[in-house]
Amino acid sequence: MKAGLVGAGLCDVLLDKSIDYIGVDGGIETLFAQGITPKVVVGDFDSLTNTNWLEDLEQIRLPMHKDDTDTAIAIEYLIKNGYNDITLYGVTGGRLDHFMAVLCLLKKYRDHHLTIVDSQNKIYLLTKGTYQIKKENYQYISFFAVSQSIMTIKGCEYPLVDYLLDQRDPLCVSNEICDNECTITTSADLIVIQSNNKGGFKWQQKDQNVQKCVHKLVKSLNQKQKRKN
Repeated sequence: MKAGLVGAGLCDVLLDKSIDYIGVDGGIETLFAQGITPKVVVGDFDSLTNTNWLEDLEQIRLPMHKDDTDTAIAIEYLIKNGYNDITLYGVTGGRLDHFMAVLCLLKKYRDHHLTIVDSQNKIYLLTKGTYQIKKENYQYISFFAVSQSIMTIKGCEYPLVDYLLDQRDPLCVSNEICDNECTITTSADLIVIQSNNKGGFKWQQKDQNVQKCVHKLVKSLNQKQKRKN
């Protein structure tokens, strides 16, 4: 079962309205800005600019001082409620320590399908096996070993056969899928990043348009809340 998780970071992609969402702290604003009511909200809500949005929502209110992150608790909630295909938005582009904590969660929940998405990147973990990976709209694909892995890459600009990749080796960065898909075989866990450059006009224009739309909707919602109060 699919679900989306929206964190407090910049979310500059349009969200799929056909799935359930959980809002993590300031990510609630992004959801409402895109016309989505979250199924549940999680956090201490320290980054929320308008707490009136919490009215009539199921809440998991957390203390400021706790032993886990808001995102980790939100993922645990989703998994316990039967969601095993979770896309994370708004968890990149800010503090690197928070992003590293999210990468740890990919490893912790390796038996579930967690994917991090922003306007440039899609990040996920592959366990031992053989996979066909579609190019989609991404120019680059990179692989990083979670633990020492023997891997084979076919259908990419830089193929490999039975290459021993360890955690210190950046060899598999910035490869490119030749046609529509490539085949990857790995003997152990890998972090996969499919990405695009942000410098091109197409991506800059897309990011700016989405951000303008989100900011406009947030402003409109805040004005409505003020009139209501």
